[in-house]
Amino acid sequence: MRLAAIVFVGLFAVSCGQYDTYYCRYLTNANCVSRPEDLQCGTDGNTYYNDCDLSKAHCKNNAIHRRYKGPCPNDASTTTKPVGGGTTQMPVTNGPTQKPVNGSEIAFDIFCLDLFHHDCSNEMTEALCASNGKTYQNLCEYEKTKCTHRDLHIVKNAPCN
Repeated sequence: MRLAAIVFVGLFAVSCGQYDTYYCRYLTNANCVSRPEDLQCGTDGNTYYNDCDLSKAHCKNNAIHRRYKGPCPNDASTTTKPVGGGTTQMPVTNGPTQKPVNGSEIAFDIFCLDLFHHDCSNEMTEALCASNGKTYQNLCEYEKTKCTHRDLHIVKNAPCN
């Protein structure tokens, strides 16, 4: 299965400390248009169709993150706002007051949502030991746990003692 190959790539990426590489490899083949529209304003000033689309942009340029949910303004410096009987140019705020979100976190969230629907019992990678002292039978099971315990990491590519 395609996910199995991507999860295997994750073993190499995690071992090397490159945590977002395998998310990006997974997202390369993701069909973002098949996911619901949920406009996202990127830190580059572009509006993205949804988190998936924003994540793909982040994978191409890791300086791109989500500024806020919703479309970016057309002109980042001013907008037309009705005042009295006419219109006037008013400064635009930076959109809704939301904390920016790192693009790698968004990509990991998408990866996790898809991984939760994947059966890991057929994965043929070796057992590994995680920082919680638990042995995982394969990387897929470890990744599922990491989705809900983000601080988890691999201690060694062998069972815990």
